[in-house]
Amino acid sequence: MSAAEAAQRELCALGFDAEVATDPAYSRGPIVLFEYPVNNGPHRGKTFKIGISFQEDAYPEYPPHFVHIANLHATRLTIFSNYQSPDLEWSVFSLPPSDFWDSLAPADKNMKTYVNRHLARVWAQI
Repeated sequence: MSAAEAAQRELCALGFDAEVATDPAYSRGPIVLFEYPVNNGPHRGKTFKIGISFQEDAYPEYPPHFVHIANLHATRLTIFSNYQSPDLEWSVFSLPPSDFWDSLAPADKNMKTYVNRHLARVWAQI
């Protein structure tokens, strides 16, 4: 099972309607896409279509490295790259959670931790 497929399964188990997709405009591999309700920061109360993708195919040892956000037009974070799909404009951020991920116990290296700890702080910074 690939890193994207493993993350997709875990996100679905958490209640997200996640899917693994590829986009010809993004050539770095598969993206796990899902709707994310923002609970903190300046976008609190909004829902965004987001994606996560990997630099290495060794999840859960190596977490998702990139966060893709659709139709986000103002941000305080540096955008790594942009691409356009038929109906969405994507901003990609290089945001690995290695500052804490590497010290987690193996049982805690999962999408629940990634979503609750890492994505929450990403949205606080955007």
